[in-house]
Amino acid sequence: MESLLLGGWKPQLAIIGIDGLPAVANAGNVNLPSITAKLSIRLPPTKNRHDAEKFLVRTLLENPPYNAKVHVSVKGSGDGFNAPPLPEALDKAIAEASQIYYGNKMLTIAEGGSIPFMGFLSEKWPNARFVVTGVLGPASNAHGPNEFLHIPYVKKLICCMAHILAKASQ
Repeated sequence: MESLLLGGWKPQLAIIGIDGLPAVANAGNVNLPSITAKLSIRLPPTKNRHDAEKFLVRTLLENPPYNAKVHVSVKGSGDGFNAPPLPEALDKAIAEASQIYYGNKMLTIAEGGSIPFMGFLSEKWPNARFVVTGVLGPASNAHGPNEFLHIPYVKKLICCMAHILAKASQ
């Protein structure tokens, strides 16, 4: 359960780059002249990006150790996406398609809530409802060096989407 909350509803911090640290072979217990870090932060879907930026900058700048000079620049941010409830016809069409093509009950999951693209789409078309899905079949490796699509799952997904579009648009 905790991993589901972390993936969709709790903020996450990743250090995605760092300059100025010595290699392990040359490391020592000393203060370094400068270190630059690039951070990526995933916000909860309902958190306003401007509020988060202000909090982040304030937190990083307050009380630096050893009177260090700290500089923070925000390169870009986006609001999260919190999907509204599905209309009954769309919910029913998705559930039906899942049962027909996968033989299982439909499940939903909160994942990547701060993906700015969904927020952009929902702002542009506020009355639209989106079915955001993907294909991770057996032995899939999402976002890895050998990422691939599992063809049998892709075929089922195409059938599901066609079914959903046909039923929900009636």
